[in-house]
Amino acid sequence: MRFTTFRNLVAAGAATLGLGIVGGGVALYRALPDAPAPAVRPAPTPVAPTPAGDPRDASLRPVDRSILDVLAHPPASDKIKDAFPHETYKVNLYRDTPGAVWTRLKVDLDRDDLDDEKWDLTNGQPAKRHVSSKDDGTYDLEYRWDGGKWLQKAP
Repeated sequence: MRFTTFRNLVAAGAATLGLGIVGGGVALYRALPDAPAPAVRPAPTPVAPTPAGDPRDASLRPVDRSILDVLAHPPASDKIKDAFPHETYKVNLYRDTPGAVWTRLKVDLDRDDLDDEKWDLTNGQPAKRHVSSKDDGTYDLEYRWDGGKWLQKAP
């Protein structure tokens, strides 16, 4: 075999190998699944009438009802960060002392990383709700838990 023939065969083989690698890469790229669509938040839970036999007041907000449902279960850890990740509000629960109940919680109603409310819990149940009406970290309103509903403390 002459050298020019050998050189041409090697060049043709290299070109074929290169095209095979590129073609395989394109085929693999096309076989990859599409990028996932951005997560869509479900609509907030609508306010429903209080079911018969439910001792909670019908004036409670959906966030209040969700929190009461969580408080009904004993804590498995000392903290839950963002207990409702798919809601428009963020709730962090804390157990500061050893025991089978939560001791306090914080609520960020608009997820702007400024807590709108702080709740004090007694025996794992709501006792006081401190509200920052201007969403500036200054808690200027206070509510007391009384018989399954919030009553504003007189100024």
